[in-house]
Amino acid sequence: MIFALLRFICGILFCKYSVVHFAGGGLLGRVLLLTAKFRGIKTSCTFASRTLAMASYGSAEKEREWIRLLDASQKIDVLNPGNDLCRWSDKVVVSACSFPSRLVGVDISIVNKRPLMVFCGSLVHSKNPLLAIRIVNELRFHVSEARLVIFGGGPLRSECETEAALVNERHGGVVVEFGKPEDYFATLSVASVFLSLQDFDNYPSQSLMEGMAFGCRCVCTSDGDTPLMFPSGSDDHALIDSRDALHFVPACRKFISLTSPSKVNSDYIRENHTISRFSEYFDRFLHGMVRPAIADLR
Repeated sequence: MIFALLRFICGILFCKYSVVHFAGGGLLGRVLLLTAKFRGIKTSCTFASRTLAMASYGSAEKEREWIRLLDASQKIDVLNPGNDLCRWSDKVVVSACSFPSRLVGVDISIVNKRPLMVFCGSLVHSKNPLLAIRIVNELRFHVSEARLVIFGGGPLRSECETEAALVNERHGGVVVEFGKPEDYFATLSVASVFLSLQDFDNYPSQSLMEGMAFGCRCVCTSDGDTPLMFPSGSDDHALIDSRDALHFVPACRKFISLTSPSKVNSDYIRENHTISRFSEYFDRFLHGMVRPAIADLR
């Protein structure tokens, strides 16, 4: 990795590249991108959020960093059609799709479902893991076998564990548990419901695409571009405009009792959010930056 990094730095310094693209690499990545711009190399970046506030997690300093990066980039690859990058609209190109990167090359088995819900994500306020725990607590009063498995870590882990322990004690059994990363795909394969409860947006959430690919029915907060994650006319998802656990119970109650997997959700991801489709888009994105330079040389 060190050798590759040194080779990349030398390539920038000696202008060996046509385009340098920043897809999220911390301070070092930003420095390299700005160095490439200084050396006259074309630069681009990916903006993997819908809004600046979402990308910056409420940090004014991070928002300023994003603004500097967007200003420095000649083209911006954006995942969300509903983005707020009006200031850079002449640079923005909206991606045709995303793809569940961790499932590339993975054999996805679609099997019968159990009364199980999955939440996967960083345990931070914007992902609403505590809401997931409150949902299964309320659902348990209607479906005695309902359970929730949480995958993820973060600053709210301790608070989530405390809340989970209270729910388990209240219902006299294991209702909420924390899954191991190595068990994630196996759990998804048998889970009937996937919860995606992010503030701002659930499109195109990696974990949501994973849940859909494994045939889970999905219950989501309805913010932003989330409706674009699902095929129109489908009944295998529910979008809830609320943060009150009680408002999520009817949809979860309906889906958790179904043992058949959602072929609609699985097919939609397999056919629309693919690495091949994204690669074709991104190839056009990069070549679109290089072609004008080639034309100038001619």
